[in-house]
Amino acid sequence: MKSIYTFIAILLFTFNGISQSSKILFKNISTSRWPTVDGKLWVRNPDGIDKKEVYFIENGKKVKIDVPTKFDKSDSVAKNKALVFILLHNNPRDFYQLPWHKGVLKAAIDKADIKKGDQITVFYFNNQRNNKFLFPESWKFSDDKEVLKKMVDDLKPGLYDYAGSSSSECNSMGRHLIRHAAREAMELLESKTSNKFARGVFIMADDKVCSVVAEEEPQVVAEKNNIATYAITYNSAGRLDFIEGLCERTYGKYYRNNKNTADSAAVKLVEFINDFNKRHAGVEYKVSYVSTIDNKDGLSKTIKIECEEMKSDFTLNVPKKSLFENIQANILWILLVVISLVLAIYVFQTNNKKKQAEIERVKRENDVAIQELDRKRQMDEEEGRKREDENQQRIQQQIQDQERKRMQEEQRRRQEEEAAKRTSTDAANREMLIAQMREKGNFPWIEFTGPNGSGRYELHVPETIFGRDKTQVEFALEHPTVSKKHFTIYFKDYKYYIRDLNSTNGTFLNSYKVTDSQLNHGDLIHVGDVTVNFYI
Repeated sequence: MKSIYTFIAILLFTFNGISQSSKILFKNISTSRWPTVDGKLWVRNPDGIDKKEVYFIENGKKVKIDVPTKFDKSDSVAKNKALVFILLHNNPRDFYQLPWHKGVLKAAIDKADIKKGDQITVFYFNNQRNNKFLFPESWKFSDDKEVLKKMVDDLKPGLYDYAGSSSSECNSMGRHLIRHAAREAMELLESKTSNKFARGVFIMADDKVCSVVAEEEPQVVAEKNNIATYAITYNSAGRLDFIEGLCERTYGKYYRNNKNTADSAAVKLVEFINDFNKRHAGVEYKVSYVSTIDNKDGLSKTIKIECEEMKSDFTLNVPKKSLFENIQANILWILLVVISLVLAIYVFQTNNKKKQAEIERVKRENDVAIQELDRKRQMDEEEGRKREDENQQRIQQQIQDQERKRMQEEQRRRQEEEAAKRTSTDAANREMLIAQMREKGNFPWIEFTGPNGSGRYELHVPETIFGRDKTQVEFALEHPTVSKKHFTIYFKDYKYYIRDLNSTNGTFLNSYKVTDSQLNHGDLIHVGDVTVNFYI
């Protein structure tokens, strides 16, 4: 019974230590070889301890612990992970970085090991608005890859609220965005997820941030809540390497590709996600040490752990003296007691032999009856628990089905509203452009000549597509040298433009091959063997 209580106490201590985000613990403690104490030294750093200077402090005495070179993966890996991805929405000079990071993240989501029950969400970050750095303001966790990829697609920030300057000075707000956003993401994980998850923040940005601010550093929040930081950074000028340092201090990983190759970055991000839970669980060393505690009193002692900047403590249940040790210490008193007990038993057995036999028989019968009652009671309790578990599972499944239907209906309603808005906006823009075209007094027209004939066509809409296939264009130029969709003429800002639509033989304006160019009155266009004159 004592060993069971000791085991439960060890488990409770181990759980409590991990929940408080300790960096080092001593668990699975055994004193069966006392004064040698065996156990596992757990460290949060997934790469192990660089310097093997670990000390246990017993009653003020330091005991150096010999830590082996090799370590084992922790046996307490979390089932699920809670991750927040934050993507930098750059200032106007660096807008190209956001699409790059979005492409990398979507490719990684496709191939990463995302399990049912994981809690993952995606934000972009910008200068502070309404006391927030992370956007959009409406968000949710999900373990569905398609939902997560749609979250990435929906990261379409509006006008950039760039309050800082392009200066490299540390008083520029732009130089602290990553720091603020990382801290806000960590606080979100702290408030919205429990520590049963392996929790982490993934930063996808360039690394232009200063290293000192007055507010609480992200590292402090991360250490307090056992949150790891990982990063895929865009290699750009002005890098200050704050993110790399944050990843190292919070036991995450950092990757920067000097050529900014999206495929390589996506492969590395998949590796980070797939290894996240195992790395987050830390590592364990099998260690033994000889205790300096002399008195085997059976009491619990609090032992401190020191390893560089890491400190913790554990409870050591000192064993009691064995029966043999107690006998050695009290041999004369024990002999007197034994002699007296033997005499008493002899007298008792002589006078009450029959009575004792009857008592033993009744006792055996009672024991059998009690055991049978206990067995039946245990079977009834087990059956009751089983029925209760089945009911709970059925109720939980019903709740999940109802919630899934509600979310699907809500998503369908939002999609219909967005489609209606887009249709209305497109029609209004089209009418506005036609009105602007009419302001010139007449619509432009083209005159074409080719092997199959000639003709004239008036351009009365903002964009007209030309090509060989009548089913795909507004006006067909039927000749084999013309592509199915060859080029388009469109109206923008009171000017007309021509754009090649990836045609086979190209589009030539005034004898020059063009992809997108402004048109003027009288310009000569060649598409294959067809000649087109443009007039305003």
